[in-house]
Amino acid sequence: MVNFMDTVNNRGSIWRKWDLHLHSFNTTINNNFGDDEDSYLNKIIEEKISVVGLTNYFNFSNEDFSLRDRLLEKGVQVFLNLELRLTYTNKEDDCLDLHIIFSDSVDKNLINTFLTKLNAFIGGNTKILKDIISNEEKNAAVVEFNDIKNLINKDESLRNLKNNILIGFLSRGKGNSRSSSMYESLSKECNFLIHSTDKVENISEDIKYWSSYNKPLLNSSDAHRIYNIGSKFTWIKANPTFEGLKQIIYEPTDRVKIQELEPEEKEDYQVIDSVKFIDNSFTPHEIVINQNLTTIIGGKSTGKSILLRNIAQTIDSEEVSKRLEETNIIPYKDEVSGFQVTWRDGQENKKNEDTEVNKKIIYIPQSYLNRLVDKKEDKTSIDDIIKSVLEQEGGVKNVFAELQTKNREIEQTITQNIEELFYKENDIKNLSENIKKVGDKKGISSEINKLSKEITELKKKAGMNDEEIKNYNEIFIKITDLKATQEKAEVDLQSIGTLQSQKNFGIFPAALELLNSLGLEVKKSLQDNLNIALKEAEIKWHQAIELEYKKLEKQKINNQSELEKLGASFKPLLEKAQKSKSLDEKIKKLEEQQQKSKEINIQEKNLQTLKNDYDVLIKNIAKDHSQFFNNFFNAKTKILEQRSITKNQDLEFGIEVLFESNAFQESCINDICDQRKLSQFKNGFLQNYEYSDSVNFKVDIVTIIQAILTKEITLKGSYSKKEAITKFTHPWFVFDYKIKQNGDEISEMSPGKKSFVLLKLLIELDNSKCPILLDQPEDDLDNRSIYNDLVKFIKTKKKERQIIIATHNPNLVVGADSECVIVANQNGDVTKNKTYQFEYVQGALEDAFLNEESSYILEQRGIQEHVCDILEGGKEAFTTRRQKLNIK
Repeated sequence: MVNFMDTVNNRGSIWRKWDLHLHSFNTTINNNFGDDEDSYLNKIIEEKISVVGLTNYFNFSNEDFSLRDRLLEKGVQVFLNLELRLTYTNKEDDCLDLHIIFSDSVDKNLINTFLTKLNAFIGGNTKILKDIISNEEKNAAVVEFNDIKNLINKDESLRNLKNNILIGFLSRGKGNSRSSSMYESLSKECNFLIHSTDKVENISEDIKYWSSYNKPLLNSSDAHRIYNIGSKFTWIKANPTFEGLKQIIYEPTDRVKIQELEPEEKEDYQVIDSVKFIDNSFTPHEIVINQNLTTIIGGKSTGKSILLRNIAQTIDSEEVSKRLEETNIIPYKDEVSGFQVTWRDGQENKKNEDTEVNKKIIYIPQSYLNRLVDKKEDKTSIDDIIKSVLEQEGGVKNVFAELQTKNREIEQTITQNIEELFYKENDIKNLSENIKKVGDKKGISSEINKLSKEITELKKKAGMNDEEIKNYNEIFIKITDLKATQEKAEVDLQSIGTLQSQKNFGIFPAALELLNSLGLEVKKSLQDNLNIALKEAEIKWHQAIELEYKKLEKQKINNQSELEKLGASFKPLLEKAQKSKSLDEKIKKLEEQQQKSKEINIQEKNLQTLKNDYDVLIKNIAKDHSQFFNNFFNAKTKILEQRSITKNQDLEFGIEVLFESNAFQESCINDICDQRKLSQFKNGFLQNYEYSDSVNFKVDIVTIIQAILTKEITLKGSYSKKEAITKFTHPWFVFDYKIKQNGDEISEMSPGKKSFVLLKLLIELDNSKCPILLDQPEDDLDNRSIYNDLVKFIKTKKKERQIIIATHNPNLVVGADSECVIVANQNGDVTKNKTYQFEYVQGALEDAFLNEESSYILEQRGIQEHVCDILEGGKEAFTTRRQKLNIK
């Protein structure tokens, strides 16, 4: 007999091929196996059938028991299946076939006792099953279903049989017996339905029908020929034991699958196969992990969280550190010297070693969810979680990428403008000083008026009449202006000449970075088109420069011609004026003062231009800053157009653009400004700043920048004006994500419900299918959330991805039907270990036994007994598991 509990470290419940209606090689009716028993056995092995129901009609021969022993020797589990024909028939007058599956713990004598106590009806006669040998009798015999029930329930000699058999009946076709009352009775009384049809639609119809009774449906080969062996079978997720088989009664949907390929198969690179401590305080043997749900249980300080934590740290220490830092959880003090994780694809992670194996996990430490929902910040890790969920859709990911690119471009523009602002400020300061050096404008103006009057008098004395004086003054002004124009033309011609020699064509660095990130073909196509466009633009640019150059040259020639004409007219007047030495000196002084006045006027114009540019820069900085909000708003609109409700889920997303009030106040205003003098600024509007909308915020930014520049806002000594403005113009906007589950806002949920929704976001909506490690998630949830939500959620998700949970909650172990349970124990006076301070055993929920002879706690009982002893409410959880299906 296969003793599955001989191995301490087993993977628990796994999918295996079961055929519980495979006729014995010794079946006499319709026996077409031939005379080669070895071929029969080898075919079962070849088809990888792990468990068979060795079937015979009405009786078992000695050869059946011998055949069972041979199969067991080959590693195939065997349950004897007694096939009976009932007295009841359906509307087509077909008999209903009954199957009794005997536990492998039922010995030959007890089976024979049963066969000698149950009568069959053959025509008008009765005969005990043990004596029905001939094919004629077997073909004619029928039994009463009530006789079977009474015998099992009431016969004292068969009391050990009651809990060691399962009863099912054969459905032919698609259950055409359903109209009969007997079919209805069997549906309630039997444990399972067994099929042997090739028609998928018939199986599907019967599965749907029998799900209303919470009963499993099995498919089988009903093989009477060797080539039929393996043609039909059922995948059952259980230990190959009778207790394992009984699990299909408690989990008729999740533990039974009729399909060709193994169910719930996961990619090898996404599954942790085994783990191992490399530390003298811990058991050194490998601890194997189930591909579905593995739960780690144990009392306080027994090593369950240590095991889970070291799995996580060995695979991805950054993931562990990130989770701890996000919620200010103190890093773990107790460290093991070494740990190893082996994946099903053969790759290994070793603690504190770089094995270049980069695997992803999701690790949720103890109390993480509660701490996360309690954080009172504008932006928390919850937002990052939701963002990562949304980014799993390609279109949404592109929107986030576009938003980031646009915001970076704005930041670059603002940074450039802030630099330019302080260049302008420096230029204004220098130019103002230069104007002061030239002279006092008002005094120079008075001096010019005085000199003009004196010159006029001297001109009269020099023999110049009023008309000549007037002409002299007019021509003098024109010549002065034309000379200034010529000087400017010369400067402009030099500048344009410089432009002609330069090539200033390209694209923004951010756009170039995006271009370089594209695929080769797309990049080449766009680059070629860009080069053509830039070349065309460069040609047009140089044409425009050439045109302006020619205009300036022409203007210069015209000015020179005009100067020559004016010079000819001015020469005789100048000669008259220069006859007076005093007049000549006064004229020179006047020219000096006029030159100073002219220089001051030019510099004042330049100064005003600088000031205008300065003001424009401030407004542009605020204007550019307001674009941050617009970028967020536009991105929000695009995201909501593409995704508002997660596919096939009950979570609904909404997004708002949020101003980070707390961060703006604490990290900006309070950090930069001298709080003692802040109240003196603009009625103190920066104290407890209240954001209203983006338009008013733009106005406030202008006011703040101007106040920093004019020192109306007093800065803390560590900040320069440039640093302060840069910090104030940070993009103080984030997305505020709204989540609803079944219409309920997350903000209005209880802490336990919030935690569960966050857990769903972290796990259910992650597309990577990497393993999930949860450390006592029940601590973050209320009992209702655990029973109604988390258990259902875990049972669904474990089919898609590997889950490992350290827990003290029986519902997460029994209710979630954990495929593998690892029991942790630390050596103590009452709970002794065999060798090491920390030891572990593992197995399936169906592993049940007591071993009072051992003095070591882990060897004294099976997994089921450990669950009941360690977990408060463990026994009740097993009871609830049975009661939910009305199992007696």
